[in-house]
Amino acid sequence: MEVLLKKILDLIVNFFSLPTAEVFVSINKMPMPHDRGEHVLILQKQLNKVSGSQIAEDGAYGLQTKTAIGRFQKSKGLSGSGVLGPKTLSLLNLKIVDNQSLSTDLSTRERVYKIAVGEIGQKEMSGAKHNDRILEYHSTTGQFSDDETSWCGSFVSWCLAQGGLETLGARGASARAWLTYGKKTNSPTRGDLVIFWRKSPTSWQGHVGFYVDETKTHIRVLGGNQGDAVNIKLYSKAQFLGYVSFN
Repeated sequence: MEVLLKKILDLIVNFFSLPTAEVFVSINKMPMPHDRGEHVLILQKQLNKVSGSQIAEDGAYGLQTKTAIGRFQKSKGLSGSGVLGPKTLSLLNLKIVDNQSLSTDLSTRERVYKIAVGEIGQKEMSGAKHNDRILEYHSTTGQFSDDETSWCGSFVSWCLAQGGLETLGARGASARAWLTYGKKTNSPTRGDLVIFWRKSPTSWQGHVGFYVDETKTHIRVLGGNQGDAVNIKLYSKAQFLGYVSFN
């Protein structure tokens, strides 16, 4: 009888020791720095629950939330940019639903390119004022708080983050750093990244944008900080450094 009771107890203990399936919490769109709303509130609640953070659950994606996300990312071996991507969402057990910008009808590259096209016309403001949208681009690299500092890398970073992808974090402010993102390719498709040198081939300066098409001598690029604006512009192949595919 004792043996039977022991077996029954062992079965009960084993049953309650079985691993439970992860329960994902749904949000309707990707939270981004400066966002406000229920999607940010859900993020904050989940961040506090999963990471042990104690940030205010106020529905505002400000510095406190971004810093807490950055700490959580670093604890998981990520860049610590404080900007969400699919890996961070998964680690927080968050899942986006009903987001048209993340439609599975489009490839990752096409989705990001569509987001970039939607930003055409954004430009720097003269005087002491700054374009809030460009400051939002910078928020994904965490480097600058004005719209005069070169922002081509921040624009690319913002578009990728909007498309649900991880970014280079602070490194993304540097155009040449994007040569390390994704996979290099010699056969670019519209929406791939294209990187150029500026000043000289050996300098640290460069430019990055999205490949559109090309002529014999130039590459047509959709990018930010092109004449202080988001537009499509031709760049000489003589200053070409590389193509990067992320699809």
